[in-house]
Amino acid sequence: MPCSSNLLNKSKPEGASMIYQKSDFDQIIEKIKKPFPESKRTEFEDLLNKYATAFLQGFGAEGNDSPSEVVKQLKSIEKSAKALIGLTKLPDGSSAVVRLRHQAARYQEIRVIRQSSTSSGQHEEHITPSDYLSVELAIKAIKNIELYALAALADEKKKVGVDKKRHKGRKALQIFVNDLAGLWPNIFDEPPGTSVNPITHKAGGPFIRFTLACYEPLRNEYAMLPELDEQKVRYYYRESDVAKLKQNVKTSLEKSDLKKM
Repeated sequence: MPCSSNLLNKSKPEGASMIYQKSDFDQIIEKIKKPFPESKRTEFEDLLNKYATAFLQGFGAEGNDSPSEVVKQLKSIEKSAKALIGLTKLPDGSSAVVRLRHQAARYQEIRVIRQSSTSSGQHEEHITPSDYLSVELAIKAIKNIELYALAALADEKKKVGVDKKRHKGRKALQIFVNDLAGLWPNIFDEPPGTSVNPITHKAGGPFIRFTLACYEPLRNEYAMLPELDEQKVRYYYRESDVAKLKQNVKTSLEKSDLKKM
């Protein structure tokens, strides 16, 4: 999905400032399958809207492609623009240039039909100066595309190879799951966690159900968003700040117990 530069540009009903509707919150709470403290409902709604907004903005800005892929696309754009400009460098009297100007006249509805002085009495098409201008402007626009592509290419090349870990999955989605992992203890007064079914080897647990339930309304609204399943949630969760903190605490306790022995 090449994606929009800002997913939040999608029109919303006038006065609507929230990503989720009341029915969305009700369904999320139901899908957790865990007692929900109603006293935390307002905090939950406010923070979830905040995190979802940040995710959509982040995903829109991030786009779908790594810098190396963007470089490849920009090179193709620059090369194609240059080739097209080369094809337009023809003598004014060539059939291709004449045809271009005829088409420009037709599209702009400025073609002038005049009675010719030929003995046959047939009509003859005359190209006006404005037709030449429209074709020249189009060629100039292509030249600009080539220049813009070259400038963007130079800028994007600087990013290739920098912080390679950031393309391990979707950065914006990782941040969203990280935010949800931080939201969980605020609501339930306990750290989140995930589990794996020993028989099916499928990831599960309340936090995974919670994350998928929070993500579902977003993907229903914006089909270009990437798919998210239990295994991906577990992966993103294990990379979250909360999971790393839990691991650090566990490691510290284990070291303390070893010292006592």
